[in-house]
Amino acid sequence: EKGNELAKQTYQLLLQSELNFIGNVEAREVMQGRCDVLICDGFVGNVLLKSMEGVAQSLFSEMKQAVIKGGVKSKIGALLLKKDLKALKDKLDYAEYGGSPLLGINGICIKCHGSADATNVKNAILKQAYLLSKNHTIASITKIMEE
Repeated sequence: EKGNELAKQTYQLLLQSELNFIGNVEAREVMQGRCDVLICDGFVGNVLLKSMEGVAQSLFSEMKQAVIKGGVKSKIGALLLKKDLKALKDKLDYAEYGGSPLLGINGICIKCHGSADATNVKNAILKQAYLLSKNHTIASITKIMEE
């Protein structure tokens, strides 16, 4: 077990629950799809989220500069990969998701990025809130917590 006392106690409670709890997840595993839900305190979550955003932005910026500074082969390669790179960029762009859910027993709060614009908020409502309501997330959490 890792973490402070609260994290250790939470770990034990989750082990005893009916959830498909897989235990601690290393930061390098977060983007590999090892889990559907990541539980952490707000500070850790914010550092992880901002780090991933920064890495994605830096990666695409560096790739763009490499193409600009590269020769004809780089430009042809980028042109051939344009559609795939756009799809990857969209997948990694926080603005496409709009926000992340903060789950509770009595409701759902969608937390949007501090620099969110109207499109980001719309995406949060359409994507996150819809998925959570469709899957009866609050009812499931309430049922588990009552047991």
